[in-house]
Amino acid sequence: MLGRALLAFAAGAAIVYGARKADRIGITGRWKTVLTVFAWFVAYVLYRSQLDPAAAYIESAVGGGWVGGLGGHPVLGWLFGGLLAAGIAYIVGKISLGLRTDYLAIATIGISEIIRALIKNMDWLTRGTLTVSPIPWPTPLPQSFQAGGMDNLSALVAARGGFLVLALVVLGIVLWLISRAYAGPWGRMMRSIRDNHIASSSMGKNVKARQLEIFIFGSVLMGIGGAMLVSFVQIFDPSSYQPINHTFLIWVMVIVGGAGNNWGALFGAVLIWLIWVISEPLSKAVFEFVSMWSSNVGWGAIPEIEARSAQMRVFVLGLVITIALRFAPKGLIPEVVKRG
Repeated sequence: MLGRALLAFAAGAAIVYGARKADRIGITGRWKTVLTVFAWFVAYVLYRSQLDPAAAYIESAVGGGWVGGLGGHPVLGWLFGGLLAAGIAYIVGKISLGLRTDYLAIATIGISEIIRALIKNMDWLTRGTLTVSPIPWPTPLPQSFQAGGMDNLSALVAARGGFLVLALVVLGIVLWLISRAYAGPWGRMMRSIRDNHIASSSMGKNVKARQLEIFIFGSVLMGIGGAMLVSFVQIFDPSSYQPINHTFLIWVMVIVGGAGNNWGALFGAVLIWLIWVISEPLSKAVFEFVSMWSSNVGWGAIPEIEARSAQMRVFVLGLVITIALRFAPKGLIPEVVKRG
């Protein structure tokens, strides 16, 4: 049934493509526009006529069916996550990369929210908000070490250590590839486009094509990173991914660490993650101390300490980025520009 839906999608795409090329048979102007709109309508109806029955059949399966889980190794899932992100980035980039910087940011954020909404509502494909769990680890789980005679704490440390080693291997490979690309002719061309795309275009560089390349390359890395995160927490829940945690936090890491410097971005990621993790328990300890003191002097205890401590994360993060932009606008480890 999904195969028929794919064929219907291909047929609809062919219909739309034919309508857009209608000027070759003498249909131009307003009639071409009308024909194109009608072709889109026909393609949509054709596609949905095959997709809806397939989706209904999958969702009506016992226990709530969904497409996925081919039984491969989790690392293959990480690679597929990068490949899928690359495909989405190609489509988004072809639509948005011709826009000015501010409009580009607005367009990409808007499209990302559309994709997130689709993932949350396409139950037949992703289980939507019903979550997928447990997702297998690429390394042995704590239960495997416990079966070998380890105590709970040692098994947990060994399991997480194995995952950390694998993550560091992936990080090392990525940093090596990026450093090689950054130091080569391709990297120099990319930096020239970043600094002055008009001058680069006047020298014969295809600026939009190169921007699309780096857009896709960055998306591949993000897709792999997101797949690794899902594997680590062992649950896929689209509703749990909030912009404050998974978009704004990444921006802060790059800004504070240093844009244009691979080691700066890595340092910023570790630093902001530590601040994000430590700020809540530290704020809670401060609130409890102040609450005890204020109770002793007769002012009363501080209410809702748990909720206030969680909100302090955002405050501390805002304070960190404000200080960084004030005293280190190029990041704590800024880009080193070599002359000559």
